[in-house]
Amino acid sequence: MLANFDYHCPHCQVQLNKESQIEFLVAYKDHQKSQLLLSKQPGVYGYKSDHNLVIENGDKVDFFCPSCESPLDSKKRPGFVQIQIWTQDSPYLDLFFSPICGERLTYVEMEGELMRFGSDFFSIMKNRAS
Repeated sequence: MLANFDYHCPHCQVQLNKESQIEFLVAYKDHQKSQLLLSKQPGVYGYKSDHNLVIENGDKVDFFCPSCESPLDSKKRPGFVQIQIWTQDSPYLDLFFSPICGERLTYVEMEGELMRFGSDFFSIMKNRAS
């Protein structure tokens, strides 16, 4: 389902997806921004980068829009990255995912309800509440 939508920056509304991938700028360890590609397909994890990024499970990555370079940290759901998906039926829906490598969680907010994608949903939400 999510692989069919267009992904956008919540700040400048630029389209982030390029065919089957979503493009981001990320800052990791040395804080220099590098391109990072993630799959649009839920359940497909891993990343591609033109740089020699080696991200280990448990590492936090800072995500930015590749166009306006705005941080994509969610103010609505602290501790998550927030982007938008655009559909034919709705102008946009908020999509959230964890910036922690290995936390396989993506969810979409629809009419105030969270629709989850990923097996770690309940354990991560419990950790976020504490």
